[in-house]
Amino acid sequence: MHLLREIADLAVSSHEPLSNVLRKCVILNATLKNATLRNWLQLELNGYTSAEQLPDHRIIRTQAKGHFSGPFGAAINNATLPPIVLPEKLRHWATCARLTQPIAAYDAAVKARGQDSLKIPWPQDLVVYVQGDFYEGYALAQAWQVLPISSIISLCDTVRNRVLEFALEIDETLAGYGENVKSLPNEEVTKSVTTIIYGDNNFVSGSARDIINGANNSVSKGDWSSLEKVVAAVGFEQEDIQSLKNALEADKTASDGKEMGEQTASWMARAFGKVSKGGMKVGLDVAGGALTAAVTSYLGLS
Repeated sequence: MHLLREIADLAVSSHEPLSNVLRKCVILNATLKNATLRNWLQLELNGYTSAEQLPDHRIIRTQAKGHFSGPFGAAINNATLPPIVLPEKLRHWATCARLTQPIAAYDAAVKARGQDSLKIPWPQDLVVYVQGDFYEGYALAQAWQVLPISSIISLCDTVRNRVLEFALEIDETLAGYGENVKSLPNEEVTKSVTTIIYGDNNFVSGSARDIINGANNSVSKGDWSSLEKVVAAVGFEQEDIQSLKNALEADKTASDGKEMGEQTASWMARAFGKVSKGGMKVGLDVAGGALTAAVTSYLGLS
């Protein structure tokens, strides 16, 4: 398909703004009508509203630095803030950065190359909360996360590479269905999105095949009990399961019933983000297939 090859060509060009590349994918998805792809594109273009939604390429290792003020005008500037000093629940502020802004912001920073690193300021409430924990007699006045420009370059390259790989794989898969992308099964698109764009954590339990079979065979339209079992089997806790139930309920009135509603698609994106970070009973490839099959069966879309 011409559009897929055009997307691949744009992804290869470092001169093409990433936002333009993703907008071409939005045009493609107007034909594919895949909720998982649509949700990812919207989040990359418009920014992520919560850390739970973030795929692995938007979480980077970093360090924190700060300025301290002391007695009689004394100061310690640009000091590294050791994570061990922070309470465990706040330690991530000194170890990793969650990049939630639209991809255009990072793409522009890479092209500007005006500095060696970028900064994410700590919330002032956090600064006040821990201001006396680092150096005796000194108060933390300002703190920030340091983002090496190399990490931002890596983020942008990762998005380009994943879009390229996605376009090439869909183009190859399409060869078995003809040139019309409308003939491409939705589950094939979702599989590519989950494994290529979100990234697989490569962990698959011995019961993975049972989960897939359960998702495909035992969930019928409107059968919440069987859907709940599949989601739990993947490894989600009750809070996440209830969140899915709430999303499905909210979409009942907002959706026309012909495709997955926005609330449900948003939950799926957060779910894929969680699985990509590890800690579930199955890997992302298996979880993505199981969740998509189960939810679409529940909605009567399969």
